[in-house]
Amino acid sequence: MSRADLQATLERRFDAADSNHDGTLTPDERTAQMQARRTAERERLFARLDADRNGAISKEEFNAAQQGRFHRGRKGAEMRRPSAAGADKPITRADFVKGGLARFDRLDTDHDGRISAVERDAARKALRDHLAPAHSPQPLPPGS
Repeated sequence: MSRADLQATLERRFDAADSNHDGTLTPDERTAQMQARRTAERERLFARLDADRNGAISKEEFNAAQQGRFHRGRKGAEMRRPSAAGADKPITRADFVKGGLARFDRLDTDHDGRISAVERDAARKALRDHLAPAHSPQPLPPGS
């Protein structure tokens, strides 16, 4: 993705989430946007798992999806961790776009205005490495 593509995407996402069109996203608007995105993601996941399109996921369909997940690994889910900073304050369109572009700039290590597969993979690995200590088992206390 190019930086210009991201900027256009961020502007569209902001405009779609700004339900009262006042130029700011309130915490309630951000919550509604997040819930809508989660609902859409759940619907996409269900449709992918429901291989025979009968409106139900059988044990066989579930197991087939789990087997595929084991072989594919997770793709990008760890990159979408929302930040709690400023979650209780309205945010302007300019700040929304500026924040997204700042994240882009951190990933664009060769500063060519595009995020390459190598840069994306490096960012994912860095995030996994950063999060790994939080998911590691805690050592037992001495004398246990």
